[in-house]
Amino acid sequence: ARVDKAKAFETVATVERVAVPEYLVKKEVARIEKALAPLVELRAKVMGMARTEGFDAVEVQKAYNQFTDAMERNRFDLLKYLDMVSCAAEYRENDNVKFDPEIIMLAVSLVPGARLKDVIAKGE
Repeated sequence: ARVDKAKAFETVATVERVAVPEYLVKKEVARIEKALAPLVELRAKVMGMARTEGFDAVEVQKAYNQFTDAMERNRFDLLKYLDMVSCAAEYRENDNVKFDPEIIMLAVSLVPGARLKDVIAKGE
């Protein structure tokens, strides 16, 4: 059986880049945002503790450790969220989907060498 290279390439390219319907993107964004809500709250708590005097260093360290553990546990969702943001920006689709800047910042921090402006060519 001979393989038509052009046809095979076209098939792979089509499979690789399928536009996802907006309602599915919104549904997944909502699911991830709901799942990551405790992580965002934990970040706010740690930041608040760091800015406020009177907190024991041990308390701050404990809260920070909880935060880093939560980041690791949610790594997959964070990276998936970031991927959805960059796809929306790159392909100029799903413009009605709103992304949470807090979650984007957390996700970018997981990618070594990533810069926020590179990830989001799309304005807030």
